[in-house]
Amino acid sequence: KGWRRVPCYIASNRWTEYFITTLVVINIAALSVYHRGQPSQLEQVLEWVSFVCSNVFTLEILIRMLGLGKSFFKVRWNILDAVIVFFGEIMLVVVLTFQRDKHSPGAVLFRIARVLWTLRVLRKARGMRFLFNTMISSIQSIINILLLLFVLLYIYTVVAMKQFGAVRYNHILTRDANFRDAVNGLLVMFRLITLDNWQGFMRNTAILPNSQYCTLVPGLFNDCGSWLAYPFF
Repeated sequence: KGWRRVPCYIASNRWTEYFITTLVVINIAALSVYHRGQPSQLEQVLEWVSFVCSNVFTLEILIRMLGLGKSFFKVRWNILDAVIVFFGEIMLVVVLTFQRDKHSPGAVLFRIARVLWTLRVLRKARGMRFLFNTMISSIQSIINILLLLFVLLYIYTVVAMKQFGAVRYNHILTRDANFRDAVNGLLVMFRLITLDNWQGFMRNTAILPNSQYCTLVPGLFNDCGSWLAYPFF
């Protein structure tokens, strides 16, 4: 239609794409320089940048909607762009109208929206877009792998609770990191798969009865470890 020509031309123009990409990069840079105790002048500049970016992005989305009409919603990336931009604009209005405090929920959500603006670059970078689509299509396989990993960790946790659940607390085995219940045991297992101090856990669960660091009273009390800690860990 005739009235769509101008917004369609603006939306499809390569210089519009370059301008929007430049604003996304500027927004990323503004988020990167934010720090605690920053000067008030810098904070004002960053607020101005976020205000300009949010309004320009919203205007660009509206122009694309006018130019493309119903076909705008046939492309999933366009829908993602619109959701991210409108969410940020709504949060900006909330912050400016009701919640001027930078630590308010609205301000926090607006900062989250600004981080999500980075995803707009994916629509313009074919290689990154291909990787993103591949990741999305692999979500079901990733979930299956995570479930398998959880089952394996749970099996290891149950074995650890049986073998090392009564080991005396020390500087490694504490009230927050032990094998006395399934929750703490799973949390420790998640640490161990990242190799976080696995040698410390191995040594402190391998304390034998002839050591001064545990007590063994046959049939009554035992807070010692086991030599099985060496092959286990």
